[in-house]
Amino acid sequence: MEHKYEIPLLYDRHNHVGFYAALTNCLDVRHDKDYDNVIKTIKKLPNKMNLVMGWTFLDYNNEDIESLPPVLICDQMLHSFIINKKGKEILIKENAAFVENVDNSEWIEKKLPSILTLIPRIQGITEQDMVEFFYKLEENGIYSTDDMLAIDNEYVALVKNGKFANRCRLWADHETYNNLSPENKKKIAGIKIFLDGALGPETAATRGYVSGKNGLLLYSDDELQQVLTFISNERLPVAIHSVGERGIEQLLNILESSSLPIPYIRVEHAMFITEDIARRCKKANIILSMQPNFSFDSLLFKGKLTDEHLEQNNPFRMLIDKVGYAPGEDMFFSSDGMPYGVKAALESSLFPPFSGQILTLDEMVKGYCIEDKSKGTIQFNIENNKFCDLMVQISIG
Repeated sequence: MEHKYEIPLLYDRHNHVGFYAALTNCLDVRHDKDYDNVIKTIKKLPNKMNLVMGWTFLDYNNEDIESLPPVLICDQMLHSFIINKKGKEILIKENAAFVENVDNSEWIEKKLPSILTLIPRIQGITEQDMVEFFYKLEENGIYSTDDMLAIDNEYVALVKNGKFANRCRLWADHETYNNLSPENKKKIAGIKIFLDGALGPETAATRGYVSGKNGLLLYSDDELQQVLTFISNERLPVAIHSVGERGIEQLLNILESSSLPIPYIRVEHAMFITEDIARRCKKANIILSMQPNFSFDSLLFKGKLTDEHLEQNNPFRMLIDKVGYAPGEDMFFSSDGMPYGVKAALESSLFPPFSGQILTLDEMVKGYCIEDKSKGTIQFNIENNKFCDLMVQISIG
């Protein structure tokens, strides 16, 4: 039986607009699972510094990498990188520390904000790049978005003087924020900090790895206290990256033992949040900003995480039914750009790998969509638990 639906456009509250806009014209191999074909494709790139997006191969031949033109390859999760010798000879002039530590996962995680802002500066971003990227967002059903890592003063000006200024909120890591002009600081919605890493390199601070590792906390308690105090003094909201439960525990321990007047605290990802930690977050008025598309990491990381932990990923039913989090009030949804768009949002919300990850369509709309249908709509049918006839209708002036 076929059911027809119409919902408003999306507000993607966690994306990296500048990063992805800069890579618009770069080679993207995320969807090519044939290793030999990927190597062959990269070999066709010109003999200059090249950026390649979406590497998925954990096992690769170093000789293959060295046979390529100068290249910096970003893995699909944006938490690990490959640079061949030809590429290092070029990039060492731009950032010697990155080149020297590219294989050091702990260093990469601690410096990730500066790396993710460095790469767009290497590639360069034009006003046309931003316009074209926003048109892509529209085509994929997204009306507005938050860029979680503003790059620099020039980028803030580019966004806030551009066509989509009112549809792109900017956040900045605290180092970038400190380097912004007083005028541009006023245009920043809040500060972004990272408490842990990612699942691929096993740097997300969670206790469920098959290897027995527990991931990586990027701050000592004292360091995190200092950063939060700085944010409190600036009277800014804070968005806190924590994939694993250990980072959220650390945050709560500090918040519960102090009285820092931070106006708005948002935890990003929270993929392995437990019921006890969720209740503490709820009591502390912490907003959860989560990505339904990361439910499919329960399939992607089979063998890296225990079966029990795979099922605990994105525990939406526990958070909503047991703890009382309410989509659209203190729980919001987004993509992190992996991938962005309504198709992935709907599929991962309604048909995830595990029942505990399911969102109802009403919950998904409340947590993910704008309220105003006059900006455009998303129309789709569902037949036998599958999508068909997905269509985005844009009526934006």
